[in-house]
Amino acid sequence: SVNVTPNFTTPPVKLPLAHGKAVSFGIKDCKVYRLTDAEGAAPRWSLLFKPAPYFLPQQCVREQLAFDGKYIQIEIGTQALGAGGCCTTYAAYRSQDGENWQVRRATSTEKWQYSTRQNKAARHHPIITVLRRAPAAGAPAR
Repeated sequence: SVNVTPNFTTPPVKLPLAHGKAVSFGIKDCKVYRLTDAEGAAPRWSLLFKPAPYFLPQQCVREQLAFDGKYIQIEIGTQALGAGGCCTTYAAYRSQDGENWQVRRATSTEKWQYSTRQNKAARHHPIITVLRRAPAAGAPAR
């Protein structure tokens, strides 16, 4: 977790939730952060998604973070240094609640696949590292 606001590429984006609540997301260098509330503590930015390691140095060449009125939309892609085109690693995510995510694994498809961030997504998505969030105190483990 990061206790200060990172210098994001674009301003953080809020995803409205039920009961007037919202969750904020930020993006920088193809890493996606979520503002999490810790009970009794100040909110902190936690790393949510990041590109998987690659055997060559890579740079972030595609990143998008937006709320379209229904979904928070995230798109990240990296490119090996010296290579052309996009992307060495790529994934697009969207969610209506910030917890359950649909994934689009290629720039060449518009098909979304349902998965949750906590499930087997990391094993089935070799180009993106999906980070698990520890369950809240007293919450059942998933």
